[in-house]
Amino acid sequence: MHQAIGPDVADLAETYDLTTPSQHGWAVDYRIRRDDGEELHAEVRCWDEARTAAERAGNANALEAIADRGLATALEYAEIVESPRERGAVMISIWLDPADNGNLRVASATSAGQSEPGNALAAWKPPKPVPSEPPTRRRSRVACRMALVQGV
Repeated sequence: MHQAIGPDVADLAETYDLTTPSQHGWAVDYRIRRDDGEELHAEVRCWDEARTAAERAGNANALEAIADRGLATALEYAEIVESPRERGAVMISIWLDPADNGNLRVASATSAGQSEPGNALAAWKPPKPVPSEPPTRRRSRVACRMALVQGV
């Protein structure tokens, strides 16, 4: 599957459904090819509580992201983060925050160990830790994903 959204925007190269039955929501990993030819991964998560919070608040941005499983957001952010050519493997993490009306949260990490805050797009707020997942587990998942991207 290869999907282009528009000119000068990253392309979707592959989609992996990471959802598990016990998750109470969904999770997707996108392999994205940037306009400069470099590839990166974006993991998007939405819990049922975040969807409910977004619906209750009438959060149009969050509901739009939920409707396309975060694909447009992932493709847009893929062009904003630094190139994997400059920083090594790049992993973008996007989630909808149930504690904040389902607002989008974005963080990125590189194999060099540096991260970029998720405030590159004016509508997004800086990232917070994922509420239902301990930070140590989240770091290890990102580290595993980085190893996968690097082919280790």
